[in-house]
Amino acid sequence: MRPWKIDRWLSYLIDVRIENQKSEINPQLKLFLSSGRFKLVTQGAVYSFEDKYTNFLDSFHSISEELKNVNSVLVLGLGMGSIPHMLRQIFKSNALITAVELDEVIIQLFKKYVRNEFQEGVKIIHSNALKFVKEANQKFDLICMDVFLDSKVPSEFLTIEFSQGLKELLNPNGIVIFNRLAEDKEDIQHNEEFNERVFSKVFSTSSILKLDANWMFIGK
Repeated sequence: MRPWKIDRWLSYLIDVRIENQKSEINPQLKLFLSSGRFKLVTQGAVYSFEDKYTNFLDSFHSISEELKNVNSVLVLGLGMGSIPHMLRQIFKSNALITAVELDEVIIQLFKKYVRNEFQEGVKIIHSNALKFVKEANQKFDLICMDVFLDSKVPSEFLTIEFSQGLKELLNPNGIVIFNRLAEDKEDIQHNEEFNERVFSKVFSTSSILKLDANWMFIGK
């Protein structure tokens, strides 16, 4: 058994590696304790970092009033549960959360290390997010789109058809938050094209929260 209390204390000084894993989907997965929080990283991206996953933290603050009326949430891309963690612990939401994750190894890490934090109200589904959106018949008040393959959003999620599918899963007055990286000029150009070609066409009421390394597309 690992001395977790010592590891957590040490993690405020240095990142403490907990596990190295790989899967057919992610050839490199590293789980650390960092500043007392679980941080899941791939070769080129941070997949999850509890409340330090600030792209969604800032997004939730931007819709904090609307969050008070959110009773159902769809999370596409589970990681180590940063989005459910923030909704529960910071925004005190009791919404029912459905989290869809394709990588079974990530689901296993989540269940091993953080599942006990979510005793109820969080349903984990092992599925492709594209397939889930096409086939789902449930509606949601909030959808968080956070699917990456390393540092890229796979192209099948960047179509009008997929964004339209997200829109169709929303309840009246529902909100979509779609995460994309914005680390360099190429990312920004692709983001502008995505907004013009897809997102703003599907969501007539939309905005972009432009952060240091991410653009968060918010559609209502």
